[in-house]
Amino acid sequence: MSTVSWFIGIVGAILGIIAFLNPNLRRGTRVNLFLSVFALICLAVILFPSEDEKPRPSPIQTVSPDGTMPTITQFRNLETLPPETPLPEIEVSLLKMNYLASTVAWVKYDVKDNLGTSYRNILYGRDEGWIIYKLGGEYSTLSGKAFLAFNSRSTTMIGHIEIYGDNALLYISRDFTAAVEPEEFSIDVSGVNQLKFVFIETKRSAYTGVFTGIGDLILR
Repeated sequence: MSTVSWFIGIVGAILGIIAFLNPNLRRGTRVNLFLSVFALICLAVILFPSEDEKPRPSPIQTVSPDGTMPTITQFRNLETLPPETPLPEIEVSLLKMNYLASTVAWVKYDVKDNLGTSYRNILYGRDEGWIIYKLGGEYSTLSGKAFLAFNSRSTTMIGHIEIYGDNALLYISRDFTAAVEPEEFSIDVSGVNQLKFVFIETKRSAYTGVFTGIGDLILR
């Protein structure tokens, strides 16, 4: 029972016992009073049910647009159910995934671009180096920042980065050489199974090359 029911019940029980045991009242009167108190207790239970006894609204299911698969189950009244809101995008760091294969390209840590900005995880390469990741067609966009590596910031050589999705060219960065700033990008990778990054040296010497990298690689 609820708190109100308990209070009324206890008071009614005390009054009923007093009435029943009162020698000054006739027996019939005592019985009538006892029955009246009992009826009052029952009425209190009906009018003030406990939280566990109160009726609960049934779950309302919001289904997907095709009407076949439930996506969200909300336990609330229909009249208070807000319009369905879109689910947030899931972001995945590419560099937390295992790569399939690579040559003259690496996953590096705490590398700086030519402006001195540090990246905790980057792809880093030179001399036609490449690295491949398997996406399995599970993502729609890839974003990141291509840059000239800090240790090549004064180079007179030129390099750039190319990204391929299942052997189709998706992105070519600007040419990086001394004083060229990093470049942010976002590309469509919908349906792509294998993603390949290639680090091209457009101009190099026999003694030195140019290192480029990509940081902040996020899949959505």
